[in-house]
Amino acid sequence: MRHVLQWNVGVSHVPERTFTRDVYAPDGTFQGYNPFALAAFAPGNSLRQINLNWSSTNNIEAKLRGKDETSETRKVTLLESWKKTLSYNVLADSLRLSNLGMTAFGTIAQKITLNYSSTYSLYDRDGLGRKIDRYLWETNRAPLRMEGTNLALGFQLKSKDKTPAPPADAGDTEQQMIAQ
Repeated sequence: MRHVLQWNVGVSHVPERTFTRDVYAPDGTFQGYNPFALAAFAPGNSLRQINLNWSSTNNIEAKLRGKDETSETRKVTLLESWKKTLSYNVLADSLRLSNLGMTAFGTIAQKITLNYSSTYSLYDRDGLGRKIDRYLWETNRAPLRMEGTNLALGFQLKSKDKTPAPPADAGDTEQQMIAQ
């Protein structure tokens, strides 16, 4: 059995993006103008962020022996990838932790692929369902709340390769043509 664990730690910065333009009324009063306010696909405004990012990726493999001692061992991948991601926004005044994201990928019988993804919240919610700045563990003694999940199963249908028989030797073909 072989287990591979890869850790990644990083820092990311997102500058503040606001799309309000300076526009003044004829009397000199300031009026903000957002050129994207009525657009169908308006870019979102965002506050400045500095995130500390963490992720870990696992995969698990095993070597299987044949039924007799003379047969070779073969490597079987049990879990090709299982990744967890989380970030911490240093500049936020509340709700600093992002949702915990998990993804996994595996193959069954070399033909069927499984993809899994989910997100989990670490924060409790108020009576209206909004996140509040209190960890779920403090109120419910549960570490996480599932926010969403997806499971996909895939396979590929492929016909067998029908390659024609290799042609006869070129010298034989010429002799057959002369004989005719």
